[in-house]
Amino acid sequence: WLDFPSVLGVVKHILHPNIHYFAHDVVSQRTSRSLTKKPINKEIAKVEANLFCKLKKIVAMSHKDKLLLEQMNYKGVIEVADLGVQKVGEVLNGIPIEEVVNKFKDRKNLIFFGYMKRAENHWSIIWFIFFVFLKIRKQNPHIHLWILGLAPRPLLKLIGKCISNVHVAGAVSDPTLAFQKADLSVAPLLYGAGVKIKVLQMLEAGATVVATEVGAEGIESHKKLHIVNKTQFGKKILELLD
Repeated sequence: WLDFPSVLGVVKHILHPNIHYFAHDVVSQRTSRSLTKKPINKEIAKVEANLFCKLKKIVAMSHKDKLLLEQMNYKGVIEVADLGVQKVGEVLNGIPIEEVVNKFKDRKNLIFFGYMKRAENHWSIIWFIFFVFLKIRKQNPHIHLWILGLAPRPLLKLIGKCISNVHVAGAVSDPTLAFQKADLSVAPLLYGAGVKIKVLQMLEAGATVVATEVGAEGIESHKKLHIVNKTQFGKKILELLD
């Protein structure tokens, strides 16, 4: 049994005929959205497809990923995982989430959550701050953005210190209470691939979520999930807060 794309390369060294793989995402789709990796994406897709041929079964995280695997000519068994209730992001030595939530009073609060060392999370939230948040804050000075998650980079920490109403909290004990108490959760992902577990967790907590197509990729339609083009992101937030 193999988990995560980072270990997929070992299949060529395994002689066992019954290898199962949990595909958190399709790597070649992710690299096709990267400016630096897109030029070599055909080669990446070819390598990935060849490795898939050595697998007896792949468990995908969405029907969208299942279709991608079939398009890559994978002939083995493909199963779509029942993701169930998600509890990611709990950190034993993180900031107690109550300390964050207690600061929500008399504010309009937006939550972004993710592993902040990942490039797609880091650069997407920086884009959101400068191209969406600053604009909507002008129209509603009571809007605050809370960025939760492990390992925020120094640049993001600096932005949090320099721009009012932006709070880089870092690791928290459990983000669920923040999802429940905030006005909105946001997933303004610009690139990356695969189902975003954080978005599922937000929805399961009862949060209203505004997401780009990438942020909502592979997630079934939900009455509290609003999928918008990045140019309409701020407008949708203001509309939902009104």
